[in-house]
Amino acid sequence: MDKIPKILFLLLSTFIILTAKAQNDSSDMKLDIGWTRDKNMNLWPIVKYKKDTSIGFVKTDILFSIYSYSRNRELKEKYSHFYPLWRKKSNMDENDFRLFSIFYPSVYHQNYDYTTGIKSFNFLEIAPGISVLGFSKSADGLFIDHNLLFLLWFNKDEAKKSSYLIFFPVYWSFKNPQKNTNTFFPLWSTGNSNSGKSKYTAISPIFWHFEKNNKITNILFPIFWNYRSKDSVNNSKSNILFPIWFSSSNNYRQKRVLFPLVWQFKKPEYKSYTFLPLYSSGKDSAGLKKFLMVTPLYWNIKNDKERTKAFLPIWISFTNDYKKNRYLLPFVFFQKNKGYRSLTIFPLFSYGTDSTKTRKLFAVTPIFWHFKENEKTVNTIFPIFWDTKIQLGDNLKHKTVLFPIFFRFHDNFINNLTIFPILYKFKNQEYHSFTLLPLLSYGRSIDSTRNHFSIAAIYWQFKQRDDTFHILFPIWWNRDQIKWDGKHYSNVIFPIFWSFKNPEHINKVIFPIVWKMRNPYYKSFTFVPLFSYGHSPQRDQKHIIVSPVFWHLKNGYVNTTTIFPIVWHTKSIGEVPFKRNIVFPFWWSHSDSLNNYRILFPLVWSFKNEDYASKTLFPLFSAGKSMDGFRKYRIVTPLFWSFTSNESNKTVLFPFFDSKTYFNGNKNFGILYFLFRFKKEDDRKQADFLWPICQSKSESDLKYFRLAPIFWYKKSLESKFISVQPFYYQIKNSDFADYQILWQLFVFKKTYGKQKSWNFIWKTIYYEKYQPKGHEFRFLYLLFADVKKDNLVEKSFFPFYYFSKESNGNRSLSLFFYFYNSFRRQLPNTTEFYKEEKIFWFIRLRSNYKRLKAEGKL
Repeated sequence: MDKIPKILFLLLSTFIILTAKAQNDSSDMKLDIGWTRDKNMNLWPIVKYKKDTSIGFVKTDILFSIYSYSRNRELKEKYSHFYPLWRKKSNMDENDFRLFSIFYPSVYHQNYDYTTGIKSFNFLEIAPGISVLGFSKSADGLFIDHNLLFLLWFNKDEAKKSSYLIFFPVYWSFKNPQKNTNTFFPLWSTGNSNSGKSKYTAISPIFWHFEKNNKITNILFPIFWNYRSKDSVNNSKSNILFPIWFSSSNNYRQKRVLFPLVWQFKKPEYKSYTFLPLYSSGKDSAGLKKFLMVTPLYWNIKNDKERTKAFLPIWISFTNDYKKNRYLLPFVFFQKNKGYRSLTIFPLFSYGTDSTKTRKLFAVTPIFWHFKENEKTVNTIFPIFWDTKIQLGDNLKHKTVLFPIFFRFHDNFINNLTIFPILYKFKNQEYHSFTLLPLLSYGRSIDSTRNHFSIAAIYWQFKQRDDTFHILFPIWWNRDQIKWDGKHYSNVIFPIFWSFKNPEHINKVIFPIVWKMRNPYYKSFTFVPLFSYGHSPQRDQKHIIVSPVFWHLKNGYVNTTTIFPIVWHTKSIGEVPFKRNIVFPFWWSHSDSLNNYRILFPLVWSFKNEDYASKTLFPLFSAGKSMDGFRKYRIVTPLFWSFTSNESNKTVLFPFFDSKTYFNGNKNFGILYFLFRFKKEDDRKQADFLWPICQSKSESDLKYFRLAPIFWYKKSLESKFISVQPFYYQIKNSDFADYQILWQLFVFKKTYGKQKSWNFIWKTIYYEKYQPKGHEFRFLYLLFADVKKDNLVEKSFFPFYYFSKESNGNRSLSLFFYFYNSFRRQLPNTTEFYKEEKIFWFIRLRSNYKRLKAEGKL
């Protein structure tokens, strides 16, 4: 569950971005969530940017605030830091630079005071005036200023009217003509200017108070921030109760945020109100620009040029000076602009045309399509007819298809025609041809160097430049060629005679073309390749072939007749009688004692066997059922589906409704797929609304509900879980319980019979109790600690006192800012202890180091 705050932040960011993009860029109707019209940004704590061009003021903060940069040209001030690398500040009084520093300590600190002309350099500076090495440079020369060898520093300069007193590291006091400061480290600090224009008080790290000129800031870290500013021009104030409440106001603007639910913004020209993620509204002072959103169902956005309305997921409309669009999802789509308008009733009908009538669309799905665009026109009656016209200058390209019989294409250069499978006519810039199967084929090239001629697939004549070929199929082949070595001649009278002649060879072959066979089992006569006849003495086997058109075969109880390539007929009167007929490519049929199939391709499909029967009118209708009546289906494409089996009954009315009912009592139910869904299985029930936002589950041992991203609830026999983001979190089972308020603001955990704990503000205050004995209490971890658990005893009042003890004898004691420190630590794999007492962190008073070293135990 620790991922939920990250997911909530991602969803919130996505919603803000989508809301902002829903408005016109030129409009001032944007939601004022950290990004305003004067380019200011406040996406705290990630990035904050503020700009005031009237005084040349710019300020940028990133990641609160790893990086910060500010500039004020009017006051000639600059400030920047990139923690923990560097920090730099400059104004009319001084130039201050720190390297590898947040503020204190600093590895290197350089300062130049313009009023006195003194440059100072400090290395490993722990606090003001306290460093390992520091020196200053002025008109008097170079001199050592301070070092870390002493705990007490005091300086008083009568000429400058300044002084400082330091008792390291507890107390700091600084005075000069401009300001006074007093610090009791690390708990308390206060300071004020002698002019009375600024002062501060800090009780670290909880409370901070700052006053400067007419500006007041109060911080109760990390919960509360308060800022007020008053001047003659503008009064402003802001309040933050982190992470719930954010507010700011001045003479011109007003912001109110109850994070992450309520966002309210108001200024003279605009105001808005948002209740995430359900509601958001806003409008300008003139009432010409406004928006209203009830997420995710209703959206109404209006400005001086456009207006958008949406009632999701059903209705969407958009209107401006150029467009008018209407959508009734998912069926009706209407669009209109100055150049084009269209209407679509999905999936049955669509129509569109432009103002010049040069582009047009008309479709009745899935049967008829008509398209027209500029010089192109397309008509389609699916799946039979296609007609396309394209005008390219003075050339009209025209293509017509009546599938699968007629194909036609012609333009100024090409004229092709096909009546399948009989007639083929082709014409282009190189060759003309005409074919009437199987009777005639003729063609020639434009330059007469190539031609062909064929009659009834029997006689063929080809010419290819110096090559001539004659065929009287299958009897005679003749070919004359002129090659580099002279003329070549070849002749074939098939299968009797072959001849070949060239300047070097003359070949001749005579072979019979009539085949006649006879034996005790069969006799036949064949005149290749036209005719063949044969039969057995009992006439139970025979064949008749008139090639390539007619074939008749009989083998025992099976008779087959073929008229190629159109008709196939087979019949058997044996033990399993059947009959099969094909008229290609339209008709297929097969029948026997168990099966009866009929197909009129591609429209009608009829099937019947001993188990099942079905009929289909493609692609609109299909129905079928089993002979016992337990299984059946009905389909009216694409709207209605119904299926019944031995286990269930399913019905779909696309896309409005779907239902599946099981005969054991289980069922599924849905409306518009995502709008509402219901499922029941045995003792389990589940309902979804606007899936996956809202979901409810119920079982004998489980209850579950969510309204994402705000509310989650789950209860089972083992555990119980409740989450109201980001306010409340609870998980509880038989072993432990965990409660959280405002994520880590307050946390309570309990392991039954063992321990319980609670903490406040991310463990600022932490308490834990163990069973049967043991406890742990901490405030700012080591600022105050009282621990007694398992093998550890620990007590701390930082930095004055710290004590710890372990069961193995290890001890540690520190007093007064670690001025005195003693410890004992057991040596590994021995019963000996290393003991030591020190003051000033590094001065060793007593130890048993020498003895243990001499004995070889160290």
